[in-house]
Amino acid sequence: MPTRIFAALVLTSLLAAGCAAPKTPVHIGPPLPASELAIVQAQDPENTGGATVRFHLAFESFMKVGDGQRTFVGDARNGYPTRISVLPGDYTIITRCVSGNYWAYPAAELSLEAGRIYTLRCGVSPHNLTSFRLTMDSIE
Repeated sequence: MPTRIFAALVLTSLLAAGCAAPKTPVHIGPPLPASELAIVQAQDPENTGGATVRFHLAFESFMKVGDGQRTFVGDARNGYPTRISVLPGDYTIITRCVSGNYWAYPAAELSLEAGRIYTLRCGVSPHNLTSFRLTMDSIE
């Protein structure tokens, strides 16, 4: 009997660890101060201006334009971050946009500057209510 309880506790802790959001990924290379990095973050779904539909945005991957190498930062098993830090430049950022039982992976092409924070949000596309769209909400 104690073996079953121990096994149940181990299984529960493993499942909980799999649901945890990953840490903020940063660029590959030597550590840099925040002033030399661009930060892209998801808008808090609670601050969507009183909308009745909540959209949760997180990041799946990004790719520097012209590089062709995709860097994955999140997945279904380990979770998806809501904030990423990258070196300045032109990027294609693939997000994960979720509302209820619906999800999509819209992409945004952004020119990111060092020392800035970019906030993205997702919502329903005005021309196709079954698809998602990304908008840049603010730049700090």
